[in-house]
Amino acid sequence: MRKKMYLLIVLLGSSFGAAWAQTATVSGKITSKGDPLPGASIQEAGTTNGTSSTGDGSYKFSVAAGKAVTIKVSSIGFKDAQSVITLNAGESRTVNFELEEGSKFLEEVVVTGLSINAKQKELGTSRATIGSETINSLPAPSAEAALVGRLPGVEVFSTDGAPGGGFRFRIRGGNSISGSSEPLLIVDGIFMDNANRNTTSGAAGGNSATGAATFGMQNGTRGLGALNPEDIESMEILKGAAAASLYGSRAASGVIVVKTKSGGQGKLKLDYSLDIGSMELARGVSKYKMNWNATEIGQWANLINPTKTIYTDANIAQYGNNPLTDYTTESFRKGSFSRNTVRLQGGTRKFGYYFSGNIQNTIGQIKGTDFKTKGGLLSLSSEPLRGLSVKVNLNYQDADRNQVAAGSPGFFVPNRWANDALAMPFMRYTDVKNTVQGIKSLDDYATIQRENVSTRLTVSGNINYKITGNLSADVNAGIDRSKVKGQMIYPSGLVAIFPAGRLDQDYEELTQKTLTLGLNHAWQISPKLYVKSAVGTQYDDNERFYDYTRFQNLTAGKDPRDTSNYTGPQKAQFFQVLPIVRTIGIYFNETIGIGEKLFLNIGGRFDRSTSFIPQFFFYPRASASYQATPNVRFRAAYGVSGTQPAPYLSTLTFRSVGGGYNGSGTNYVPNNPPNSDLKPEEQSEIEFGFDASLLKGRLNVEVTYYNKSFSNLLLNAPINPAINFGLTNGIRNVGGMYNRGLELSVNATVVQTPSVTWNVGFTGATLQNEMTTMPQPPNPIPGGIDNIVQIREGYPLSGIWAGIPFNAAPDAPTVATGASPNVRVFMGNTQPRYEGNINSTLNIKGFTISTLIGGKFDFLKYNQTARDMANPVKRQHADFWDMPTAQLTPIYNDQTQWVQRGDFVKLRQLSIAYAVPKAALAQTKFIKRLDVALVGANLAQWTKYEGGYDVEAETSGAGLTSAWARGIDSWDGGIPKTYTLSINIGF
Repeated sequence: MRKKMYLLIVLLGSSFGAAWAQTATVSGKITSKGDPLPGASIQEAGTTNGTSSTGDGSYKFSVAAGKAVTIKVSSIGFKDAQSVITLNAGESRTVNFELEEGSKFLEEVVVTGLSINAKQKELGTSRATIGSETINSLPAPSAEAALVGRLPGVEVFSTDGAPGGGFRFRIRGGNSISGSSEPLLIVDGIFMDNANRNTTSGAAGGNSATGAATFGMQNGTRGLGALNPEDIESMEILKGAAAASLYGSRAASGVIVVKTKSGGQGKLKLDYSLDIGSMELARGVSKYKMNWNATEIGQWANLINPTKTIYTDANIAQYGNNPLTDYTTESFRKGSFSRNTVRLQGGTRKFGYYFSGNIQNTIGQIKGTDFKTKGGLLSLSSEPLRGLSVKVNLNYQDADRNQVAAGSPGFFVPNRWANDALAMPFMRYTDVKNTVQGIKSLDDYATIQRENVSTRLTVSGNINYKITGNLSADVNAGIDRSKVKGQMIYPSGLVAIFPAGRLDQDYEELTQKTLTLGLNHAWQISPKLYVKSAVGTQYDDNERFYDYTRFQNLTAGKDPRDTSNYTGPQKAQFFQVLPIVRTIGIYFNETIGIGEKLFLNIGGRFDRSTSFIPQFFFYPRASASYQATPNVRFRAAYGVSGTQPAPYLSTLTFRSVGGGYNGSGTNYVPNNPPNSDLKPEEQSEIEFGFDASLLKGRLNVEVTYYNKSFSNLLLNAPINPAINFGLTNGIRNVGGMYNRGLELSVNATVVQTPSVTWNVGFTGATLQNEMTTMPQPPNPIPGGIDNIVQIREGYPLSGIWAGIPFNAAPDAPTVATGASPNVRVFMGNTQPRYEGNINSTLNIKGFTISTLIGGKFDFLKYNQTARDMANPVKRQHADFWDMPTAQLTPIYNDQTQWVQRGDFVKLRQLSIAYAVPKAALAQTKFIKRLDVALVGANLAQWTKYEGGYDVEAETSGAGLTSAWARGIDSWDGGIPKTYTLSINIGF
């Protein structure tokens, strides 16, 4: 054994010697205007091999010998420089570099999704981008999760935290009421549907035409969630109309432009990555009464059961020594997550390729939930002729997602106690008698399943031809096609409203096609004056098919997924084929550069669509950028964009009446009157700002102020019933609103030495919102549980209007309702007024330690979770369980008692990574790169809010179907706490 060990050591030693013998030495000085430049990064391109310049600007390191090597030099506040050299083994050479001042950020090319080539310094708008380096350092289950807390003015939040569920985006606040506030998604130049893709009452949840149960089907997978984050090269977010106006009537909520990785040049490179980890509930419900003793049980019994007619003393005494299980967390578990990805890339100028394949498996932290997906990306690129480039991308994903009946199983825990007059809070769950829902245990609850199987194929192609030295043509075409099949299963005997069992099945197909043609021309009029012109047209169509069927009365003991096992009356099959939405746009843009200091942009887009009145609408844009110094610029921009109406709003539609949950007969009556004058909603925005790179690039600041004004918002308004099929209200362009805010981004290099680098950043944003115009008479638009959030003229979108008795006299605006509750009082805004995040990255000799801490401030939440626990017939709330009924009932009924500030701070991410040095890998001969990282996400939260599982969660269930409604906490699980081990190997 010792001989073998000795031989192994000798072999390893000889391997190291051989590896070092094939190197050469490069040295020199890094200067700027003749002065030494310390702390500059010098690197062998395509490797992790490199060093930093010392205090006198000098450097020295070893590079590979016997081949061409590119030496790249970079330093914050200066433009990059590089040199290609070839050295023999053991040779030494001096290579000096003189760096020019300039912000690399301002020189970067902005990805717009159209064939418009623009550098950041030429644009008058702010920029929000995240690259593959950042995404790869965050082994998140989805690309959406990687954006949480990263970009100012871009709010990303989850509805329930179930695996495979989509995140919601609010870019510079809510941007629509009847329409979607989700941004337009563009992947490799084509439109990708980013709507809520969750069938089984998802597409039709709460729809009176289907009668589907409204147990909260708002949390489906979105288009961005279908992309493997490891395949993404960059994500560019165009925040407002000033930046996104070139997308016209579809860009009022912003645009997310995704560029995936593509084929490269050089030898075949093989990479493998493994992400594996666990997930769990971030925190339990606050104020849930636990640990009942015999004295407390007796006290509770005297309050709820004074005459002893409900329970006997013996019934109650049996629980005196039984510790209560926390059923608010009993329905959760420790979940797991794994993703395996293999990537191949290489090729030549005439043929480059990139391929990746991935398998992901997630067992959710909520019992009964899981998510499995597999797919791949193939990218082929070629330059068959000088000036001609061709690129084709093919992305395929299929997913299998299982969910439970509501956003969180906690929903059924209070529901069980609320509907059972005999229930005691310290009882075992299985002992609760005469339950309305009929669910005997939380394991039974998990058998109420929502199952979705989906496939998605996205194909895109791009041809770019350089006609002359200054003129080029660009063609981009693609298709996004997806199918989603879902079913919701209610086993017999579990749910009272479906006592004999029920099966809901639905199916959705969506096809979206995009074609873009563009011309670009650049004209250098003089050394200090140039003009860049772009013109093009874009066509897209969106076709959706939906089918729904219900089956009832399951034969006992039979498979609930087999439709032949149902004997009851089948509700009439419902299906809809929505009109194909066709949109054609014509865009143009002119950029004028004067003396490399002043840059002017003017452009716009004409849009025409089948979803609104048949005419073209014009969306202009203009901006100016003045570069006062190489590292300081001032900017201003103006633009207009729109939101298209849903395709069915301009035509007559019907709804069903009668039948109820289980009825088989229905009658159809008019629901929405036709409106041939329907226009797209419109947003105009102006923004000002400046960017600065100070202290020789060690401090970078970006400040932006924006003001967005909305008009022609689609709202229900009074109409003439005589000419509108008897309907008194219809969707019309009558609303107005504004969003205003300030965005700040600061990045500082605190320490920069050859062995240690420490960068600290801060992003912050403010938001002020108000509804300025509503239909007359100004009826409120209610939403959420008990209509607790409402839209009223002169107040914020989704403000909390809590119900109070007539005799209350709050020091706040009140309105009489004419119904129960009698009076509502305005409590405040549910949209965070302030958001801030601090990130830190510390590099020490191959180790990287990163943290992200973020919070949201000055906003309110309606604590329905706590209110449920304080119900006088439950008494599960630790602060209220022992109150006399006469005292507790008014508190429970007064909604103002359950409104709390939602301010919080979270430790969003903590990670430590290590890049194994190239020299240490040399003896393996085949491993070129090895990176290992441990990442924790959503690890802790600090808040005074005493409510549900996660202060940041937004309720999607319990009847909340309005996308604008926010600030309601009703038993939703929220984003889980996760721990991930990430291993990346390059061969």
